[in-house]
Amino acid sequence: MPFQMGHLQWSGHTAYPRGTLPGIGLHQFAANLFAATSGSVTLNCVYESAGGAAALISKVADGQVDVGDLYCGGLSRIDSIFGVATLPFNSGSSASARAQLAVGRKAYETKFHELGVHLLYVTPWPPTGIWSARQIQSLSDLTGLRIRTYDDLSVRVFERAGAHAVELSIGQALEHIRNGKLDALLSSGDGVAGTLFREYLPHFYDIRYATPISFVVIHKPTYDRLGGNLREIVNRAAFRAERRLWDELDARILENEARMTDEGITMGAQLADEIMRTLLLCARAASVEERKLAARTFGESFVDVFIDAT
Repeated sequence: MPFQMGHLQWSGHTAYPRGTLPGIGLHQFAANLFAATSGSVTLNCVYESAGGAAALISKVADGQVDVGDLYCGGLSRIDSIFGVATLPFNSGSSASARAQLAVGRKAYETKFHELGVHLLYVTPWPPTGIWSARQIQSLSDLTGLRIRTYDDLSVRVFERAGAHAVELSIGQALEHIRNGKLDALLSSGDGVAGTLFREYLPHFYDIRYATPISFVVIHKPTYDRLGGNLREIVNRAAFRAERRLWDELDARILENEARMTDEGITMGAQLADEIMRTLLLCARAASVEERKLAARTFGESFVDVFIDAT
């Protein structure tokens, strides 16, 4: 049966620029909806939206925003389950991240329902590395490094390693960089975000700290009110957006690397062995409770790729 109803206008917010994977995914989802409903459902996308994931999920749950893109690390203070996706050195590739999502998806869906939102689709990020204003060649370079991290766990990891770590949204981090308040970022630097970093942070170290994800959710009462035909259209539009993002992730990683080289970023494949050993030991010590939670919630297989730093 063809879809027929009056026009619906939804708002969709992401903290990230249009040219990053979350921005691309939100735009693609909006285009899918528009095409499938012959323009009867419009998702008005707002990029670089102020505030972090915790603030945005509250707005979506309250119905102030219809659809929100939520970075997993930013949700970890709401519930520890969301921090599992950023376990340090547990997933350094698109394949492992995709496999872990397949295991964990049901648990994420259940938790989001408890929070008053419905999970539409999941956006992958390229593996995170360190963007730095100066070269990091020894442990002394790491000591005192003012680095932006993206969740409480990454703060603890880098603090243990001797850095001065602070959890900030990407918008806040960019402001701190411009004001000289930060020396480094823990970030994927995907797409246009990397271009924004390069003026201040010309060195990138591909440490594959994690392969994070973002969750795109919709106000649950809005979703529940959808008729069966329209709900199926929304589900298909979300599925198609997610599939395309994941299918193209490896090509996106290569594209990012080529762009960074062209733009003059100094690409360090890895940090020195002594620095990596320190980060691995710190990560192992700092994430004991998170790894236990992951094993309880998702099963031992979820964490069996964790790099043994002992």
